[in-house]
Amino acid sequence: MTPRPGRLALGTRFRGAADRGASQSLQWALLTPVLILAIIGMIQYAVILQAQQAASTAAMMGAEAQARHGARPGAGTNVASASAEEAGLTAVSATTQYHGGLVTVTVTGRANLFLDLGQGRITRRATMPLERP
Repeated sequence: MTPRPGRLALGTRFRGAADRGASQSLQWALLTPVLILAIIGMIQYAVILQAQQAASTAAMMGAEAQARHGARPGAGTNVASASAEEAGLTAVSATTQYHGGLVTVTVTGRANLFLDLGQGRITRRATMPLERP
C-alpha cells in the first residue's frame, strides 16, 4: 500500500520545526569558530602587509636621507628608525652600509599581531646611489 500524497507512511517520523532548529543550531555552532578564525586571519594578514609597506617606506626614506650630498653619518639610520616607529612597528632597528657608491639601509621591526606565529618580524632594504658634489 502506498500512502496518499500529504500523508506519512506507517513507521516514518515527522520532522517538525524543532528538529530543523536543532540542526541549524548545530551547523552554526560548528561554523562560527571557523568564520571567526578566518576573519582574524584576514586581519592579521592585512596588519603584516601594512607593516611590510611601512618598513619598505622607512628604508627608502633612510636611504634617501643618507644618499644626499653632505649627509651626516647616521642620518639615514635615524630617519629610517623614526619613520618605522611612527608607522607602528615595534623593536625597530636600522643599519646603513656603503658599497661602491651606493648606500643601503636595512630596517627590521615587529608587527603588532594578535597571534604571532613567526610572521611578525619584518625586514626590508632600500639602496640608493650616493649624490656627488
